Amino acid sequence: MKAPLLVALGFLIMVRPATPSSTNALQGESAQPVATKLPEFEVASIKPSNPNVSHVVGVTVYPGGRIVISSTSLKGLIAAAFDLSGWQITGGNAWVDHDNYDLEAKPPEELQLTFTNLRYSWYGIGDERLRKMLQALLIDRFQLKFHRDTKTGTAYLLEKSGKPLKLRPSEVPPP
Repeated sequence: MKAPLLVALGFLIMVRPATPSSTNALQGESAQPVATKLPEFEVASIKPSNPNVSHVVGVTVYPGGRIVISSTSLKGLIAAAFDLSGWQITGGNAWVDHDNYDLEAKPPEELQLTFTNLRYSWYGIGDERLRKMLQALLIDRFQLKFHRDTKTGTAYLLEKSGKPLKLRPSEVPPP
């Protein structure tokens, strides 16, 4: 196991301005009291991915809420847990982007029948409870510490120039 896993990580997760209901006061954010404890998985395993074995990269959610995330960086795990895009996460050492992990977790048996939203994408989990469980797991196993912030920066707007658009509607062939 790599030594950096034991080091507390500082991440800046850029989303909307923090509100008392949306900010987790976990892990020493003293501005707000801890309102509720995050739900946790009954069983969870996080292992470094074997680079010599081919993996299907990404998230899979099975009936009952079991999740399998294969060959994904810690940044990707954080993106899945907090429902963010990778560009919204800053901070951490280089290994956060480069070292890949395999994760498998199962929720408590009494909750398994309550998971009906099995939607997922490459780095996304549709069910908010599963995301909160993943957040708790990352906080516990990686000693993840985070705060939310808003940054100003360059933005680009696409405006119509007055000339006719050269775009044409696509033609959908009949079924």
